[in-house]
Amino acid sequence: MVTKSFNNNVPIRISIDTNEKRNLVQILKNLNITPSEAVTQLFQQIITTGSYPVDLKLTEKEIASLKSH
Repeated sequence: MVTKSFNNNVPIRISIDTNEKRNLVQILKNLNITPSEAVTQLFQQIITTGSYPVDLKLTEKEIASLKSH
């Protein structure tokens, strides 16, 4: 059985817009998780699946906007 060790945790710094942070923290609070837990879950999902869990494709509108520049 694999046990999770918290002794090997290292900090990761990110920058985020103040308003986005405020909104994010409120949403996560409503979900009863911390930002650190959310990031840890994201990273664990990436490691487990070997892929990013969000579709990163551009929308048709975004593609059209890029082509017009």
